[in-house]
Amino acid sequence: MKKLLFLSTIFVLVSTHVNSQDVKIQANYIYNIVKYVNWPESYKSGDFVIGILGTAAINDEIKKLATTKKVFSQKISVVEFSSPEEITNCHVLFVTKVKTGVIKEAVAKVGSNSTLIIGEFPGLANLGAAINFVNQDGKLVFQLNEAAVKRQGLKVSSQLVELSLY
Repeated sequence: MKKLLFLSTIFVLVSTHVNSQDVKIQANYIYNIVKYVNWPESYKSGDFVIGILGTAAINDEIKKLATTKKVFSQKISVVEFSSPEEITNCHVLFVTKVKTGVIKEAVAKVGSNSTLIIGEFPGLANLGAAINFVNQDGKLVFQLNEAAVKRQGLKVSSQLVELSLY
């Protein structure tokens, strides 16, 4: 119950005080979301890898966050990819605003690996991303594509499902 209250408070604060341009808050959003995802055992050792496809202001914020935070007991490592061909195994793949064809290639490259694909533009969930940040009525919210989560062999907390847009 305390976790749900904490997460709800974070999301309410984020939703009411930011727009989609506030990358520091968005990076923290990603950090808090991943705590409610269960990865397979093989992903629970070594570094927690966040891959970023494309270049955006959030890249630097995610890197800053990685220097001071851990996911569970894992150190966060950030890897930047300039094209889908470069994508290697990671826990999270954050897709910045890139062309639709690039997103489809990235989803295909990830395949059925247990990688949580997160992005930030309309329609991304329909292209295979698990989580998509959108600005709704001036508030940062996220869509959760449960089919994509299952396809990646991941499980998300029911608490996260409740907080998603749909």
